[in-house]
Amino acid sequence: MTKITENNLQDIISETEFSNITFSGIDFSNYKFDTKKIHDCIFEKCNLSNISVKNTCFNNVEFIKTKILGVDFCVVKDLLLYFNFKDCMITLCSFNEMNLKNIGFGASDIFESNFTGTNLTGADLSFSDLDKSIFLSSNLTKTIFTGAMNYSINPLNNTLEKTKFSRDNVFGLLDSFDIIVE
Repeated sequence: MTKITENNLQDIISETEFSNITFSGIDFSNYKFDTKKIHDCIFEKCNLSNISVKNTCFNNVEFIKTKILGVDFCVVKDLLLYFNFKDCMITLCSFNEMNLKNIGFGASDIFESNFTGTNLTGADLSFSDLDKSIFLSSNLTKTIFTGAMNYSINPLNNTLEKTKFSRDNVFGLLDSFDIIVE
């Protein structure tokens, strides 16, 4: 796998396809990834704030300890879509109506992001902080929330079957009900 940093980024930035590349410590703020094909790549400790990903194809892409702010993932090309997030800061991102089956978000901070109508069947959100993120009409079948915190999920407005939660944090399922737990 080729490693690309700020020092050698200019050598490949105009390419339409990125394959077998580790992007390390690069500030991609406001960059347009539109229509690019990105496969078998890793973004590690990068800044992806306000990037554009219209018709971008992500296949087997990992984001590790990366900041992702204000990205509308709904406009990516969903053919062969597969990516994972590990220990990332994901804020104000939209994943509406996406098929994110078996996607990993493990140990990430996912703040104020939108998962309305999203298929998260088998997804792993374990040990993630989901403060102010929205889950509405989402399929959370077999989704793993073990160790996750600060989520607010209405069981009446989402599909929950064999969904895994930690006992200590399960109160996020009661937020939408007008009840008092003492």
